[in-house]
Amino acid sequence: MADLQQVPSKMCGCPDCLIDFPPEQHGHRPPQTDGCRGPWRLVFRTADRRWRSKTFPTLSGAHQFRAQLADGGRHAA
Repeated sequence: MADLQQVPSKMCGCPDCLIDFPPEQHGHRPPQTDGCRGPWRLVFRTADRRWRSKTFPTLSGAHQFRAQLADGGRHAA
């Protein structure tokens, strides 16, 4: 089973990213009201039971890769 999670970004201005990367230390960013702009990380197991992760700039890219894995694709990171 693959676990999908959003990764905080230093360039995003959403409340969660501002907590993880304070403007005082990482520079001012305009506030985001339409959600986080951070990348997406997919954590999954390969056929040989090793944990792997792959990062995608968009949610749709992560969903496409997860669908490949679910269809039996043995594509590892």
